[in-house]
Amino acid sequence: MNRKQYSKNKMGEVYRHIDITEYVNKGVNTVVAKVRKWCSGSYLEDQDFFRFNGIFRDVYMLARPRGHVEDFFIKTKLSDNFETAKINIELTALNPEDTIATLFDPDGNKLDTVVFDKEGKAEFVIDSPVLWSAETPDLYNVIFEACGEIIPQKVGIREVKIENNVFKFNGRPIKLKGVNRHDFNPFTGYVCTPEDMKTDLLLMKKYNINAIRTSHYPNDPRFYDLAEALGFYFIDETDIETHGMGYNTSTDWDWTRWSLLSTIPEWKEAYVDRAARLFERDKNHGCVVMWSLGNESGCGKNHRAMRNYIKSRDKNALVHYENSHLEFKAVPEGECFKDISDVESRMYASPEYI
Repeated sequence: MNRKQYSKNKMGEVYRHIDITEYVNKGVNTVVAKVRKWCSGSYLEDQDFFRFNGIFRDVYMLARPRGHVEDFFIKTKLSDNFETAKINIELTALNPEDTIATLFDPDGNKLDTVVFDKEGKAEFVIDSPVLWSAETPDLYNVIFEACGEIIPQKVGIREVKIENNVFKFNGRPIKLKGVNRHDFNPFTGYVCTPEDMKTDLLLMKKYNINAIRTSHYPNDPRFYDLAEALGFYFIDETDIETHGMGYNTSTDWDWTRWSLLSTIPEWKEAYVDRAARLFERDKNHGCVVMWSLGNESGCGKNHRAMRNYIKSRDKNALVHYENSHLEFKAVPEGECFKDISDVESRMYASPEYI
């Protein structure tokens, strides 16, 4: 996976791009989009939800100047006493040193401006940082300037870790009171307007919900911006579910067969590609507290490869996968995959089991 396939437009929206420069001619060009109802990826998209066909997310062409910012990764690190914060940025561009970044605090006050070195690295240091959380969703703003483009990126300074088997956010144990959410409107299907998204979020706030699992795929990118500003924790989920693989016939269920695609090497690249697309698109959102490897896909070595990709990009990232627990029936005989998930997660556990 080439990370340079992920970029940002002037509005700060992340997209995966295909470079069509060599195919564009002077004058009038014709662009055709072919929408396939089924493809090999359909085997990985067997989620339990209403099935529609078509294009449901934005598709557009964008011309950018040579040397533009291709990608950036913002990481925040807090001191042990939380009195100092560092914002480290890794930037990808033809000439990184031609890019400057300016930091503004949550009230809009300018704090500092930095120039990137030849390796594309820069750092901000903040005393007495304002921390982001669901209760106090305060966001800093980094403005990138390069080649005549201006790119804004909101930054939530926070720390997520597991300490002595306790999930802690900004050094304190917290409870995630969450729901699963689909991109869905009763009239327009998968197409949701920002107003639809805000209605969902305000309803959740009304009922004291503070966490969202994006079941079972990355939600519309605009949804994350709204949720981060309003204050929600995210378990961000990869677009993988192999439910149909478990059926031998219309009535028989084969637990081991359910894990087939998750185990065989021919599908490893497809699994890792989806983990990469999830992570690279949403890596700069402080609201994401865990990365989920998908839903109901049995368990196998390809999930471990997904985890390894995410950890290679951020060693402190927390990974979630429900089907990895030791008692799960679909784990192949003699295999153990408890290492791929940083948290223990159970679907439909009985009160007695809990």
